[in-house]
Amino acid sequence: MSMKKQIAILMGLIMILCVIHFLSCKKDRLNFKDLNSIEADGVWSLPLINTQYPISEVLSQFDREGYISTADDGTLKYVYELTQDNVVRASDLLKFDDVDQVDETELDNPSPGIVGASVTLEYNQQLSFASELVEVNSATVKTGLLDVQIAHDIDVDEYDVVISTTNIKTEDGVFFSKTLHSNQGLVIIFSINLENCTITLEPNNTIAFQYQFHFLSNGDETPMFHVNTEIHLSNFSLKDASAKVAAYSMPLSVETPFNLFSTNFGGDITIFNPRLVLYTRNSFNVEGLLRVDVAEFTGDNCASSLLEIVPTLVNIPISPNEYIKDQIEEIEKIHFESLYNRFVASGMATLNPNGFSQGVISVYDTSTISVKVAAELPFQLKIDNAYYRDTTSFTLSDIKEVDHIEALDFRVALTNGIPLDVDAQIIAYDSITNTVVDSMFTEAEFLDGAYDGIPVERDPIFVHITNERIQNFLKANKLIMRFKIATEGHEVTFTSENFLGAVVGVSVTYSGADIEL
Repeated sequence: MSMKKQIAILMGLIMILCVIHFLSCKKDRLNFKDLNSIEADGVWSLPLINTQYPISEVLSQFDREGYISTADDGTLKYVYELTQDNVVRASDLLKFDDVDQVDETELDNPSPGIVGASVTLEYNQQLSFASELVEVNSATVKTGLLDVQIAHDIDVDEYDVVISTTNIKTEDGVFFSKTLHSNQGLVIIFSINLENCTITLEPNNTIAFQYQFHFLSNGDETPMFHVNTEIHLSNFSLKDASAKVAAYSMPLSVETPFNLFSTNFGGDITIFNPRLVLYTRNSFNVEGLLRVDVAEFTGDNCASSLLEIVPTLVNIPISPNEYIKDQIEEIEKIHFESLYNRFVASGMATLNPNGFSQGVISVYDTSTISVKVAAELPFQLKIDNAYYRDTTSFTLSDIKEVDHIEALDFRVALTNGIPLDVDAQIIAYDSITNTVVDSMFTEAEFLDGAYDGIPVERDPIFVHITNERIQNFLKANKLIMRFKIATEGHEVTFTSENFLGAVVGVSVTYSGADIEL
């Protein structure tokens, strides 16, 4: 039988452990392996348990998720930690909406009526990917495609179009320039892949393009040529940028189930000096600000907040490789309701709260801000009228020769090193017939708490179970454990030195012959 199983039953006055431990374990644990049978009446006496259970093992019954930890000073605490990774992502800042730019241009015909003259026509076009969040000075392009369509009425057999800009350098480090030769008529279409190009921008995230037409005049006497230029910028994002960045905020919202209270446990509990601890990791090259609006344990129509001031503001320092801790001032106490079933936190994380006035900063698309929110509940508490109840499967049906057992006599000596009073009763129950078949005690047994730091040794308890009562327990398939828990008005602190000690022995009175062991 596991230690946790023993603890679950030993909490308070856990007498039925003795029955389970003795009667349900394999016979070879009695160390009578050299005997096959007995042919006499008599009494066996043997110890069952002589051990101490650390409070961490006791509390593990309420800590299936592993929330309990030990502080440096040995005190125990519940810690509910929530993480929201990448609340703020630079990749969101450095990704831009698609842009369409259409310009209509009229160009003077420099040689009307002259055949064979070499003609160059020039015009400019600006493309801006405006953003309220980022004003880029220079950057490296991660993805981006420029689709260009030029329609005109220059009616010549062949011509060249040169598109160039000093705002874009290719991956080879030269300014972008592309020459297109056409003998296909009055429309020319082409695409430019900007991946891995570097850009240096005009104000308002602007790229200035220059266009040149080169052709031999055919003597057209038209005084003006008309050119319609369409640029479509799509899937445009940056790997990195040197830019001014506006204050950029993203919501924080996290929650986790809170299972201290369940259908098994509840009551009136006050916890003293709870605190909210925030951890931030910021791989941007500029600080941020975290605003916490909600940090509370909550249930249906009830809540207990860990915030003294709402909202609470916390700086987010630059910390690319590790979380930085910032502890919010602890509050005096919170009161717990048994209806609480989750812990929630919400607020807003803001990058670069000074905005454009901060000046130019370096931004990389891998930069993020992540946040952890931890609610720390020290085991400094006061408990009134709390309870723990549990039902566990139970059977003695595999015991042989029960009729030869006249009585079981248990002697239990408990030492309580925990500052907690416990009132205990254990009931044998038949779930098939919905019947209580017996109880361990005629009335609930009481165990005093160790409030002055000195373990309390209770006088030994003797429990006499007759064969008739053993027959009752044979009918049971469940054990119902009920414990009332209180600190009797004391404000107590649990430490790793607290323990529950138990010394349990049993005597078996038997009679009969040829009892198989």
